[in-house]
Amino acid sequence: MFHKIKKEDVIIIKSAKRLLIPFIVFSLIGELFLMFKLIGLERYTLSEFGIRVFKYAIYNGICEGNLPLWFLLTLFMDKICFNLLQLKQISHVSIIIGSFLVAIFLRYLKINFPPYCISFFTGWDFTLRIFNTVVGYFFFLYWRS
Repeated sequence: MFHKIKKEDVIIIKSAKRLLIPFIVFSLIGELFLMFKLIGLERYTLSEFGIRVFKYAIYNGICEGNLPLWFLLTLFMDKICFNLLQLKQISHVSIIIGSFLVAIFLRYLKINFPPYCISFFTGWDFTLRIFNTVVGYFFFLYWRS
């Protein structure tokens, strides 16, 4: 990942074009295939399928038709968070230590979030993603010099 520090609005618009648009397009395609499959098997009517898709997306933060796309949405959030932390000039070591402390604190308090919140902002998953982002950035700087 070749990361350059950018303004908030620039990184959000650029990342949305590269990550969110493919996420939405391929999610819709996956939902269409799933709809034809489930309605064709006569398990659901069209209205029941629509309600099912809506409930699944709200609870899990992803469409059921194409589950591997969770990575695009998560990468979008990671890029924005990492860029904002760099704009605030927070050291990489502080980011790593802070993310581990937040994860331990949330684990200790047993705070329950919807699964998509845990995937984006909290817990061990977020800690590991931020750690990987910082280490990848260090390797990029080392390779570049």
